[in-house]
Amino acid sequence: MEQVGAALAEHRVAAVYLVHGQHGAGGGDYTEQYVRWFESSLYRPSGPRIPVRMFHWSGEPNHLGRADGAVRLVDELVAQEFAPGQRVLLWGHDEAGNVLALAWRLVTGDRNETARFFHAAAIYYRWPLLGCVDIPVWERVRTRLRQGPVLPGVFLDLVTFGTAVRYRGGLGAQARLLQFLDEGAIEPPCRDVCPARSAWRARAADRRLHRLFESCQPRDDRDFSAAQTVFEDRASTLLVQYDAAAGAGPPEARHAVYARQEWLLFHAEEVARRFYATRAMRVA
Repeated sequence: MEQVGAALAEHRVAAVYLVHGQHGAGGGDYTEQYVRWFESSLYRPSGPRIPVRMFHWSGEPNHLGRADGAVRLVDELVAQEFAPGQRVLLWGHDEAGNVLALAWRLVTGDRNETARFFHAAAIYYRWPLLGCVDIPVWERVRTRLRQGPVLPGVFLDLVTFGTAVRYRGGLGAQARLLQFLDEGAIEPPCRDVCPARSAWRARAADRRLHRLFESCQPRDDRDFSAAQTVFEDRASTLLVQYDAAAGAGPPEARHAVYARQEWLLFHAEEVARRFYATRAMRVA
């Protein structure tokens, strides 16, 4: 892992973010202990310490839950004030991969697309008629995106684990994507769960976001098998034979393999080999 840390440092990776999936730390996902071990294993006494941080979101398996996670992630990245030329490595487990996709579309989307996104969700973060904003992070990010490009000159390296793809968008020159999938447990996305019945504004926003995303998605992307075989520019998918028992049990058990500590070295070396290959980096 120290070699991986050296490769990340050489390519100016300023931080690593682990983004948990739908089931959270209690359902076979990243834990705080995993995060601490990840960070300490990258450290070399002669090199800089690369922070490894956990990014928390609601984990709600619906359009609004993923959109809210994306908005909060953009807010977090902007607040860090990364310098041009630096990179951020984002690991998204399960549904978090779709949070990363939406976050990237917010960072790189044109003003019209961004305006449609915030308009669709407005009833969630702003009271209708009164116009009072009661979820400030949404209004803060909306205002910042209207002012111009965010994260200028900062590169995002996206890695997803077991993500059933729901959203597509061009990566451009500022990002690249590596997808890990368990060869024995590939399945279509689970059915979304509606927001809490008592939260009528959340349910309304979720419906509006659903209509927006459906209208924006190319027809082939609505089919899971097609979405998994259409590789974008600067994106690739790696099929891995994990444990034979990984495909058994409920979804949280099947996806737990991606967050097991014994697979971290393999994942880290593959990411380093494909994203940060250097003379100093030698992987088996």
